[in-house]
Amino acid sequence: MTSLTIAVEEQVLRRARVRALESNTSVNALLRGILQRFADGEPVEALIGAPSADQARIERMKALAREIGAAPGKAKLTKPPGREEIYAERLKRSRA
Repeated sequence: MTSLTIAVEEQVLRRARVRALESNTSVNALLRGILQRFADGEPVEALIGAPSADQARIERMKALAREIGAAPGKAKLTKPPGREEIYAERLKRSRA
């Protein structure tokens, strides 16, 4: 097994050691497990608990919907206007 040296704030390491001890493990074992999962291809978001890019986009869309007062699931899709309708509308505006 190869050794790895990392730089971390002393207080962070101290708190991590306490939590690891409370969980019946070690900081070394925790980091080894995370690195193994990362090397095996697990997404970074899953390793660090960050939302995926898709989840972040979904949350942003929900926030925007709330800002404009849209209720989720209440939007009704309508058929887009046909070519004739578009030209008729343009013609009507040009004659006005």
